[in-house]
Amino acid sequence: MPPVAPADRPDTRAVVELRINETLTIAARQQGAAGLVNPQAHWRQRPIEEYSKMLAWLRRWHLPYHVGMSAGEASDLLSFEQLRRLDPVGRGRG
Repeated sequence: MPPVAPADRPDTRAVVELRINETLTIAARQQGAAGLVNPQAHWRQRPIEEYSKMLAWLRRWHLPYHVGMSAGEASDLLSFEQLRRLDPVGRGRG
């Protein structure tokens, strides 16, 4: 039996997707996308399923999300995507 490539294993794919989500969240915060909100705000801890508009935007922009994702994570992803769409080449603003 030929060896299975790491990217083809389901558990590896899940880890990669999780790392991408974590990276995007960190990048959004570093870019100041989450700077206008309190990172400790109660709503950020609530599950995304309680926020239908956020879910709609995640789907519309084809962003990865999962059941139980926090509203804060989703908000950061949406903010980062909005920044990316404003500056798709990554030229910066200065």
